[in-house]
Parts: sequence; structure tokens; C-alpha cells
Amino acid sequence: ALTVAGIEVGEVHQLRVFDSPTRDARGWVLSAAHFAAVPHAQVQVAIDGIASASAEAYPVLAVPVEGGVAAGLKWDHSEIVTQAVKHLRREYELRPDRYRFVAKLEVTMLELRTAHEAVAGHRILKDSFRRLMQPKLFDTGNVTQGLLGKPARLFMRKDEEGPRAVHHSDWNSK
Repeated sequence: ALTVAGIEVGEVHQLRVFDSPTRDARGWVLSAAHFAAVPHAQVQVAIDGIASASAEAYPVLAVPVEGGVAAGLKWDHSEIVTQAVKHLRREYELRPDRYRFVAKLEVTMLELRTAHEAVAGHRILKDSFRRLMQPKLFDTGNVTQGLLGKPARLFMRKDEEGPRAVHHSDWNSK
């Protein structure tokens, strides 16, 4: 597994190249922005490493994203984070748990919806979510072994043909 800034990440994807003569006061700078979607718990481990002054610690900063917008970073880095968030949210509108925030192979519809709501930053209608995602899932025929209520059906994600290419519309305002 690849480790970036002390955080174990699965896949790293190129987001886009940022290029403008005015994006940095020091001169014309090109930046190829990449992103990796990792669960918050893994990021928290890196942040805790800094707090404990570990010799292995890297400088990691958690930047709040309010309404899909990151603020307070130098140069145009807020825009880069904002574009990464937009891309991540679009992926989660299209695919069931694209970056595997729910680590289990067999998942309930509630577990998937909860992960999608965390990414979206708002509640998602239960029936709309089910209609959108169910064709992209296999019903395993298994159910949960919970203590309360009706057992929930378990699903597996259908195989995907690799990551969806980032399209210029991913960073256009809508």
C-alpha cells in the first residue's frame, strides 16, 4: 500500500492541472493536483502522530469543507481542495461507495446511504438512493444477524471498469 504524508492510501488519482500566471505571486506555477479518498479515521491517526511529536510525523492539516468549499489555504489551494470535493461528491452520486469508505464486502443499503450522506454533506432520500444504487449492486441473498428489527439484506458492489476519467465538467460550476 502507498503511504502519503504518513497516511496509508489505496489509490491516488490525478484531479487536474492548475495553470495560471496569476495563481501564485512568486511566478507562473503549474500544479498537477492528485487526490486520494481515505476514511477520516486514517487521517486522524496522522494528525494524532503530529500531536504526539512522533519522529515519523508529517505535517497534516485537516481543512473543513463548508458547503463544498474549502477556505483559508495559501494561493489557490482552496480551489484545488474544492475541486477534489466536487469530484468525490459526483462519484458518489453515480456509484455505490466508489472509494470504499465502508470497508466490508457485503453491505446493507443503510450502510451505503450513510457513507454517501457523509460525502454529500446532507441527508439523501431513502427510496431515491435505493432506486439509483440497487442496479449497481448484487443482492447476495444474505441478511444481517442483528438483534433488533427485521434483518437487512446484504449487497455487494458490481465490478467496475476502473476509475471514471475526470471530465472538464467536474470542475465547472453548476
